[in-house]
Amino acid sequence: MTAVPFGSQPSKIKKNIRHPKIMIKKFMLTALRVKYQLLFIVNIEYTLKALFKLFTTPKFQKVRKREEALLEQVNFKLTVDGITSTYYKESSNNGPYVLLLHGWEGNAGNMEAFVQPLVEKGYKVVIPNAPAHYTSSGEQCTLREYQKIVTAYIEKFNVKIVISHSFGSAAGLLAVQQLKREQIHKMVLISSPDKMIIIVSKFTDLLNLSSVQKSAFINYVEDQLNLPFDNAVLSKILSQLEIETLIVHDKYDRIAPVDNAHKLVESYEGNRLLFTENQGHYRILWDYDMIETVISFLSDEVKNENTSLEEVHA
Repeated sequence: MTAVPFGSQPSKIKKNIRHPKIMIKKFMLTALRVKYQLLFIVNIEYTLKALFKLFTTPKFQKVRKREEALLEQVNFKLTVDGITSTYYKESSNNGPYVLLLHGWEGNAGNMEAFVQPLVEKGYKVVIPNAPAHYTSSGEQCTLREYQKIVTAYIEKFNVKIVISHSFGSAAGLLAVQQLKREQIHKMVLISSPDKMIIIVSKFTDLLNLSSVQKSAFINYVEDQLNLPFDNAVLSKILSQLEIETLIVHDKYDRIAPVDNAHKLVESYEGNRLLFTENQGHYRILWDYDMIETVISFLSDEVKNENTSLEEVHA
């Protein structure tokens, strides 16, 4: 299995553990742990509900300078089951629509770097804000709610290609699985997790929940989403869909470790793999060499002998 490196080895940065901001975060985390342990003693059902709200409530993230131009053009709205999603659209071309999906606590501006290269190749583009993200409505965002929004966009714009980042990949794959396979021609998954249960486990571990409490919360989440975590495995969904997919991942991604990429690419023989180096989980979205390769993949230019992609067989 061969991949393409960009950049250099990441440098090791020493953190000052006594920095005021770090100490405040540690204090707040300790307070949360104590709070939920006390709540479990008083009322288990109430505690599970409170934990679910915490788990599904995105924190507001400061808009980066390079995201502002696109976000200023988010002038459209799509409402599904009472949730209003705001979105950006570029529809001046005659080509098919490409749907771009941001990740957890992101916004449509995260995907700005893809817009011009796609438009130059003749594609139309639509980029929604997930529920409870940026100017979309709601306070919470569940995987099922994001999936419903994605399904609506695919149907409304007759989307043929999906490019997704992180949590957006889970919502995108579940939506495509729900629709007819022939609807989507190609997919690109960037910095994507494989098993959703790992995300829940990290959350429960962060709060130091006991094994019994952790099990109870996992069962509660499955019930709320009406989605067994055995069915929320992206590699499993990819193997069923058999859609040609490009998996893009940074070797040193700390949020979604690189082993996720291996599991995803091995799920179907038509999948392809592209590695970057030292681009991290978010900065990778602004790697223009990577974007150029993605555009080539979408444009069927990957068959060129000079391409930087390699087909990987499971």
